[in-house]
Amino acid sequence: MLEILEALTGLGWSVFPCVRMDKGPLTKHGFKDATTDMAQVERWFHQYPECNWGIAVPGTAIVLDIDTLDGGDPNPWPRNQDHAASLASCGALTLTPRGGRHHWYRQPTPGKWNSTAGKLAPKVDTRATNGYAVIPPSVTRDGAYRWLEDMELTCRPEDLPLPPQWLSDLLDAHP
Repeated sequence: MLEILEALTGLGWSVFPCVRMDKGPLTKHGFKDATTDMAQVERWFHQYPECNWGIAVPGTAIVLDIDTLDGGDPNPWPRNQDHAASLASCGALTLTPRGGRHHWYRQPTPGKWNSTAGKLAPKVDTRATNGYAVIPPSVTRDGAYRWLEDMELTCRPEDLPLPPQWLSDLLDAHP
């Protein structure tokens, strides 16, 4: 895990420890304590050896968080097949323990969009300015987070692709 954290911080992603088997932050100020300082990350790594890890989503990025429906059924959002297919243009894709997914994109204007809950659609949230996302290989009671093969987070926030235009338009309507 330390190698993963070193790679992410080297790309400019600020990380922080989360509660073991959970998603809540372990630090006093939560995701606001996130850092790219590997000396601090190593201290946390040794202080909390079995913790999960999160990334504080910077104002230059946005994570589209699509959760499963109540009962665990896959979320069919967006229903438009062309729109659904265009979500694959993301820069990274996390599969969540309960069958959801996190699509990682760049914001066209830094800080334009904020974190939201259910504004785009039921069970569809965003993680952006003032938000965070738990990252693989973190584990909760429901299972492990994992990157979709060949869709790992391997670029700087500002190098992520922009969201598809239809999604940008929707995000503009619900900043």
